[in-house]
Amino acid sequence: MSQITRLAHNAHDGLFNFKYTPGSAVAVRELVLIGGALLVAQAAIAAGETGTLIGGARVLGPKESTAATFSFGSDVYWDAANEEFTDQPIGKRVGMATATAGASATEAEVQLFPPGGLLGASIEVYSTGVLDHADFTDGGAAVGTIDPSLTIPEGFKLLGRMLKVTEGFAGDTTAIIEVGFSGDVDGLGPATDQSVLAADELYADTFQGASVMAADTDVLVQVTGASDWGNITAGKVEVIFYGFQMT
Repeated sequence: MSQITRLAHNAHDGLFNFKYTPGSAVAVRELVLIGGALLVAQAAIAAGETGTLIGGARVLGPKESTAATFSFGSDVYWDAANEEFTDQPIGKRVGMATATAGASATEAEVQLFPPGGLLGASIEVYSTGVLDHADFTDGGAAVGTIDPSLTIPEGFKLLGRMLKVTEGFAGDTTAIIEVGFSGDVDGLGPATDQSVLAADELYADTFQGASVMAADTDVLVQVTGASDWGNITAGKVEVIFYGFQMT
């Protein structure tokens, strides 16, 4: 978990607020990476509860403190593994520096970019939380299934989906994920199913099923190996949906 020290002066000018329902608890001022945007929790959010994330803020936050240097206008990247700002393009470009920071500085002042293409809408985010392979049910043959207890409400328009595979589903030669609901196991995924065999971040902005929920929709997730689910010995994935409520 990485938190900012404070919102910088005038940080509330031009901010964008997004509703967010996390699968695990989020602390006040915690930084949350959604797609390519780094957002800030306005207040603590309990798991399964809906809270607010701030987009487009100017923040004072954790910085790599051995080599990274910033001057005003420098590109700033987010090192997700170490949860800190860096000047090296090893992660998402999340903002620009608004003050000088030397190599030994432990914090940097950064103007965070708002989520591209989502401005002007009341964006909501739904997360399954991190799903561990050990919690999947052997569905027979090569399939493992899990009900993450996540409901997307009626009238919700899906704009995109992100898979955060923090640990590859290893042990077999393939591992394909399908995300959907009862009656359509891959209705909340793209036409080409995505591999979760290795750690990665995977995105989709088209769906096999309807992108507008016709009713409250309980999400189901399944991972299919090459031969037998019992061969899968590892794997962790979080499924994140974002969009807006139409009705």
